Amino acid sequence: MNDKILSFSALIGFVIVSIRKEKLLEQGIVAQKMGITQASYSRLENGKSTLSVDQLYAVSKVLGITMDDLFYSISKALRQAESQGINVISPTRGSAKPEESTPNATATLLTGAAIGAALMGLFNNKES
Repeated sequence: MNDKILSFSALIGFVIVSIRKEKLLEQGIVAQKMGITQASYSRLENGKSTLSVDQLYAVSKVLGITMDDLFYSISKALRQAESQGINVISPTRGSAKPEESTPNATATLLTGAAIGAALMGLFNNKES
């Protein structure tokens, strides 16, 4: 049984964190250039808030990458997560409990440093 679950928002956040750190940019600078607070930006990177299409566009501009490059990186991270047995989900908005949005009610939503480190390690192993 697969009990490793990650929200798609968190996956996107991990990708953005990786690119931001690769570019040696601080959260506060990126947030300021996007016109949002550092706290709001932090929630986007942590997957606690969902990026809008406009925010995806803005963050790609601030990071100096194209939307194609951003979506390629997200797709690559998604494939890597799935190959590691991580079920990437898009939770139902407005659900009182995260379990209600998944078929496996006993599944645990993975968050925090462990999954972030694992995904960032996978993401940073550039494919040739």
